[in-house]
Amino acid sequence: MSVGQPGDSPSVDVAAKGAEHEIQTLQDATTEKELRRSRVLRRIGIAVMLALVGAAAIGLLGVRTSTATVRSDTASLSVTHPAVTRPGLAVPLAVRVDSALPLPKVIHVIVDAEVFTHLDFQNVYPQPESVREVAGRLDFAFNSSQETAFECFFDIRTGPDQQFEAASYQVTVATRSSELSTDFSVLILP
Repeated sequence: MSVGQPGDSPSVDVAAKGAEHEIQTLQDATTEKELRRSRVLRRIGIAVMLALVGAAAIGLLGVRTSTATVRSDTASLSVTHPAVTRPGLAVPLAVRVDSALPLPKVIHVIVDAEVFTHLDFQNVYPQPESVREVAGRLDFAFNSSQETAFECFFDIRTGPDQQFEAASYQVTVATRSSELSTDFSVLILP
C-alpha cells in the first residue's frame, strides 16, 4: 500500500520520524550525554559477562592444582593441592616424601586443622594408624614400609556452601633425619 490513499490506516513515515528523533530505549534519560553514558555502560556490562563466560568455557575458573615443594639435604616434601577451586568439587591433596635414607617406621603428616574445616574431608589413603589434634593441627601417623618414598592422598571436596575465600595452610612431615614443612594457598571461587 502506498502512503495517503483513501481507506488506508493512518501511517507514519518512519524514516522521517527517525530523522527528527532517535528512538529512546531509556525513557528517563533526557540528554544525549545520558543516553551515550547508558549505551557505554550497557556495552561494558555485556563485555564483562562475555569475558566471564569465555574464561569459564576455556577452564580458567575451574579447579586448578599446584605443587608446593621443599627440600633438605636428605629428603624432599611435595604437596599437590588445589590452587583454585569452586564449591561442590573434588579437590586433590596429596603429600609425598622422598628421602635419600630409609624412612622411619612411623611417618607423621601434620596438617592444619583449618584445611578440614574449610574443605569437606572424606577419607585418607592409606589409612593412618592414628590421628590426633595438636595445637590446631591434625597429626596423621602412618606406618611406613621403610622405603625411601611415601605418599598419602586426602579425599576432600570444597563444601557446597563455601563463599569466596583465600586461605593459606601448612603441611609438615617428620622423618628420621629432619622435619619438613611447606605452605600452600587455596582460592575458593563462588
